[in-house]
Amino acid sequence: MLFRSLARENLQGFKAVLPRNHPLALGFVGGEQTRAMDDLELTWGSCCSGSEGVHYVVEACAQAMEETGLPVTFQHAFSCESNKAKRSWIADVLCKGQVFNSDMHETFATHAEVGCIFEDIKDMGSEMSKCSLHGKECPVPSVDCLFIGTSCKDLSRANSSVDKSKLVLSQESSRGASAQTFRGMLSYCQGHRPTLVLFENVDAIDDKVSSNTEINLSLLMNAMKELGYEGQKIMTDGQEFGLPCRRRRLYVMFIDKESSKVDTQTKTLSQIFSTLRTLVTSCMRSPPCSKECLLSPSEPDHLELLEKALGEHQKSAQKAAEKKAPPQTWLDRHMAYADDLGYRWGSAVDEELAGNKWYQTLSKREADALVLSRVADPTCEFRNVSQSVGRINSVSQIDNKGKEVAPTMLPGQLMWVESQQRILTGYEALIYQGFPILLYLAKARSLPPACNSQSFLTDIAGNAMAFPVVLAIFQATLASVPWLPAHDSEDEDDNDENQEEDAADVETALAALARLQR
Repeated sequence: MLFRSLARENLQGFKAVLPRNHPLALGFVGGEQTRAMDDLELTWGSCCSGSEGVHYVVEACAQAMEETGLPVTFQHAFSCESNKAKRSWIADVLCKGQVFNSDMHETFATHAEVGCIFEDIKDMGSEMSKCSLHGKECPVPSVDCLFIGTSCKDLSRANSSVDKSKLVLSQESSRGASAQTFRGMLSYCQGHRPTLVLFENVDAIDDKVSSNTEINLSLLMNAMKELGYEGQKIMTDGQEFGLPCRRRRLYVMFIDKESSKVDTQTKTLSQIFSTLRTLVTSCMRSPPCSKECLLSPSEPDHLELLEKALGEHQKSAQKAAEKKAPPQTWLDRHMAYADDLGYRWGSAVDEELAGNKWYQTLSKREADALVLSRVADPTCEFRNVSQSVGRINSVSQIDNKGKEVAPTMLPGQLMWVESQQRILTGYEALIYQGFPILLYLAKARSLPPACNSQSFLTDIAGNAMAFPVVLAIFQATLASVPWLPAHDSEDEDDNDENQEEDAADVETALAALARLQR
């Protein structure tokens, strides 16, 4: 229920911040609270869709506005994802429809109205692209709202193999596809002109690269400006918007200056962005304690998920043990690290830990890393044993009352949770990102076969946006933009057609008169 409550709270916060006479009804020009309330119909799509948690962001947004008397129609037009298993996940998420109890038959699309699921962002600027949902080439639609988080692999500080001497976004291609997905986004924006583009990436996109005077972020902003877009940068951390984990990310809301749906005469882009910043700030809130967001063995449904996760880890450990052991290159590093700690490497593990079923699923390196991380910091709550020694522990306590926030979720993490004496599950990693996984499972009953693994769930969680942040920025944008009601632009089209018809009639009459005169 997190999304639904946050969406309501955000709208209430908007009312407290904005002037009393402000057209909160999504900024409809004219300032009349009741004007054209049913006229705004917005289509949306996503690229690099991953978990497609945006689907639930839009659902919560639609429900909150309907409850507040601001009905707006949202229609999914497409998702785009290169990974086959993730496309299966996206199809399941979209086709299961709503998870928040609601009668929003008019304001939120049903599964019968699900759009395409395209396979390659590089083709999205074209008229047609391969769609896995329909099994054919489908027309690429234009949308009002595009959500996109291009690949961050070649930009992330966590990637030690990144060439820090190159501007990734200036390249035609890059190893982790950051350049390709960026160019795919530009191609779509150029060819299909979405009104709004919500862009997300790691905060390192703003880092200075080697001796270059330019940064990747400036390349992004300049490239979009050349296409006719102006953008508002927003640096965020998920824990400041109600998430129980850290996730520092840069978002940019781009607006098409020439859009026929936005009235930039009544309200300038500078004024729109000023309101946007104010409203996003009003959505900030303290995080819950991460310990309170974990699955509880005391609840039968949660216990079942935990047992399922444990069984999967045990099977993975057994398969790994049956394979030929790789060279143990980590031993020297671990022994040196233990020496620095003043700890005798190879000491016996205490009986409680040795008998722990979750501990027994760890590889020799992971198990040893856990032991050493405990020596280094006995008080640490979260230990990512997938990392090398020295990078495992994370400072998580944020107050003197014991409140903890989890570290940033990573795709390949193996996070040991001390208070639970176990590994953080993929379900919990999704919960920490704001994805309503428990509601989804209650409706879906089972996961698609290709997606039914903890490694998959952890992967999509680690690559996901911080969804409460997306919700805040999207709601703030909808309330900040002076939308032109649909009938206004339709009337203009009708007027143009009428003028053309009138001109044609005049020409016909003159030609007839000329024939009579002859």
